[in-house]
Amino acid sequence: MENRPDIEKMSFQYVEQLANMGHWKLDLSNNTTEFSDNLYRLFGYEPGEIDFMGDAVLKLIHPDDLHIYLDASETTAKGIDIEDIRYRIITPDGKQRYLKSVSKLLECKEKKVLMGVTCDISSQVSGLMKIEEKNRELEQLVDELASFNYAVSHDLQEPLRKIIMYISRIEDQELKVPASVAEYLERITVAAKRMKLLINDLLLYSQTNKDEHVFAPVNLAVPLREAINELSVQSEAKQAKIHFDALPILPIIPFQVRQLFVNLLNNSLKYSRADAHPVIDITCTLQDDIEVQGNVHTGVYHEISVKDNGIGFKQEFSEKLFLLFHRLHQKDRYEGTGIGLAICKKIMKNHKGFITAEGNQGHGSVFRLYFPA
Repeated sequence: MENRPDIEKMSFQYVEQLANMGHWKLDLSNNTTEFSDNLYRLFGYEPGEIDFMGDAVLKLIHPDDLHIYLDASETTAKGIDIEDIRYRIITPDGKQRYLKSVSKLLECKEKKVLMGVTCDISSQVSGLMKIEEKNRELEQLVDELASFNYAVSHDLQEPLRKIIMYISRIEDQELKVPASVAEYLERITVAAKRMKLLINDLLLYSQTNKDEHVFAPVNLAVPLREAINELSVQSEAKQAKIHFDALPILPIIPFQVRQLFVNLLNNSLKYSRADAHPVIDITCTLQDDIEVQGNVHTGVYHEISVKDNGIGFKQEFSEKLFLLFHRLHQKDRYEGTGIGLAICKKIMKNHKGFITAEGNQGHGSVFRLYFPA
């Protein structure tokens, strides 16, 4: 019957092969070393075929990583732990491997032993490199798409301006044209203006996707006031009342947060009730661990609520509101492109936050912005 120690030794060796690792031991009391069989295999040799303490092993280390290995060897000789070193080797058959080594000093009475483990992490590194390459390709595609979107949108602006201009000149001349022709001209003007609005919104959306974001500590009241001023004509026409609390100073992308408030306020004004003047209340509180659609966002957030008394919406549509080009109403009832709230969602993502919507059809809506505190 095989001895139990032999079985345990064989089991440990088998585990090392399965884990693609090897171990070594340096006894500092008598300066002796031991290396497991699989450690030799990691370097491309059979057990005992190479002297790990000699110069032969140095020839296997990748030239760019030799300093890492030598520094670790010097640290080991002093009996100091190796936290985590990563280096490349070139095996005798010319293959490159990525290794990771760690060690820990064990002390028992007067005996000191440095135990180390070396793992082959080539497959993990290869996987990460492939992911990084795919990410670079994806980033390049996104940049190209954004540039294409921006360029095409700009190129479309010019013919639209000419269409609107020429129709305006025809109308200014007060030419006597059949009623049907006048109706067609009006429809062309409406369609051209809507296309112009769509192009402008697409430009805004493409700008929120760019990486060149410059953050600055700004009181949120500043971009909010700018947004209110920008919408002053619409607000006065509907006799709207806009109230807001004291708001925090946060690191933000100023022009994006201004656009965020413009889009939300414009929504409240646009979707106001016919029987009531718009009332918009903007409040701020601190919240932590926010749950949205079953997902918990851990941490502390500034919750900025934008509440109105407009027509509201059914709560079942709360997530669809933020989809690109999604509209709850026919375009002939309320103007818009279905991009505004998608821009808001993207802006909040750029600020490491998120946005939610709560609606009560016929009684208004609340949009909540969550900025990390």
